[in-house]
Amino acid sequence: MTANKRLLLTATLLLLAGCAPRTETGLVLRGSVEDNLPASSIILGRVLDQQYDYIEPIDTLSVTTDGDFEMRSDTLPPALYALVPMTDESYNNTILYAFLEPGVNKITLGATPSRFLTIHAEGTDLAERYQAYADGMRRAANRQLLDSLENEFNRVRSLGDDEAMRQIKDKTDPYFYKSEEDRQTYIDSVMSSDLPTDLFGLYLFYTNRLPRLSLNTIDEINSVREELGHFDPATQESDMYRNAVAMLDHSSQSAVGVEAPEISGTTPEGDRITLSDLRGKFVLVDFWSSTCTWCRAETPSLRRVYETFAGDHFTVLGVSEDVEREPWLHAIREDDVTWPQILLDREAISPTNRVYNIRGIPQILLLDPEGKILHRDLRGDAIYEAVEAAIQSTH
Repeated sequence: MTANKRLLLTATLLLLAGCAPRTETGLVLRGSVEDNLPASSIILGRVLDQQYDYIEPIDTLSVTTDGDFEMRSDTLPPALYALVPMTDESYNNTILYAFLEPGVNKITLGATPSRFLTIHAEGTDLAERYQAYADGMRRAANRQLLDSLENEFNRVRSLGDDEAMRQIKDKTDPYFYKSEEDRQTYIDSVMSSDLPTDLFGLYLFYTNRLPRLSLNTIDEINSVREELGHFDPATQESDMYRNAVAMLDHSSQSAVGVEAPEISGTTPEGDRITLSDLRGKFVLVDFWSSTCTWCRAETPSLRRVYETFAGDHFTVLGVSEDVEREPWLHAIREDDVTWPQILLDREAISPTNRVYNIRGIPQILLLDPEGKILHRDLRGDAIYEAVEAAIQSTH
């Protein structure tokens, strides 16, 4: 082959290589922002708890003048991610969610006339399956109607018209109750079939089934461990799987029959009390806070059991998760609480919730004189019945 021919062949190969489509590697997020959402940038976050909108920022993605944004990563794993549009406008929600995985994930962000942010994701299997699930949830809950009702309520609230707010609430509450029923019916229909063993199946299990399972005994905890074992090996490497296992591990530290983990807090008088100080008595431990309506609704039941059995063999210990002292003290006075109370140190609230597997308050437990847990999740009349039976068993 002559030198000229070799040069021509080389040039041709380079030209063909330049014309070949570029292979996308890793996780690619390719997004656009609709004209009705004036966002200057998008914060991409790791989801720590979707229920409470707890996220950890990963990166800030700039939005071009054409409304586009993009990110590439060879290290981000398949997972549920949060997107937060940064804008000077005010909207009724701030965080949007999408499942992303390696490949090209196409995201479109926008806003509705009632000022709710919207998201549509496609391009990868996980993105599209989660989007279909989220769309189904929105339709089942009739979110279009509820969004408009919430928007009207927020408008009236901004005017400070308490009477108008009360009227709107009274008229719209039935719609919200019906929405929750229909949403749960949709979830039940999704969960009625065998769940996929991949990451999306784990997401459905983690968000819809696990929170509703009792984890009060070691047998119940071990049963859930078996269910988790059905997910595929790749899914078992995910943060969500590790979080589920960690929840079970924490639950086993505060299951029925286990010695209750130590608790320490400050009394209204400023003294320090620990749970172990009360050894030798049956102790009803009530985790609550001043802002929790359901917690304070249990006050009559707690008062009844305390006034009936308090003495050398029994007491009640209220454990407040309030982050400020004054609201806690105000609630004690307002509810005329007479049994011992402690306020957890602010930095101790999260660790205490983890070790006691507190997924919602009130959480009311009964301990025996050795500090072992006899009952969890006591409410209403069951509180009195459990304490009465425990004390009678010693006579």
